[in-house]
Amino acid sequence: MFRPLLFASLLTILLFFESRELKAQTLVELEGTTWVISYKLPGAKKISYEITFLDSGNMKHKHPDDFTPTNDHWVILEKTMTMYINDSSATFAGTINGGKITGTAVNRKGETWKWTAVRKR
Repeated sequence: MFRPLLFASLLTILLFFESRELKAQTLVELEGTTWVISYKLPGAKKISYEITFLDSGNMKHKHPDDFTPTNDHWVILEKTMTMYINDSSATFAGTINGGKITGTAVNRKGETWKWTAVRKR
């Protein structure tokens, strides 16, 4: 009776630490890296620009229409990364797969679009 309970407890602990290790590893891999993000907003032309993931969840980017660069942040949970642009006027969620991130974004109007980012350095 105690063996299955002990096994389940040990498995839970192992998975918890494995998840934390993956998160920490992914954070380190992203911090300080620069990527080129590309997407097409509904009814607009395609846009591409650089983003750099800084430490502590801060980021900088070269979006041509952003005049408030200090209110952009990112978080990560395992291999899913989320960026909050312009105080969350747009939220980009994506999956990291090596040197590429793909995902979907949504703005405050509820419009959605697909996006990709490719690692530059």
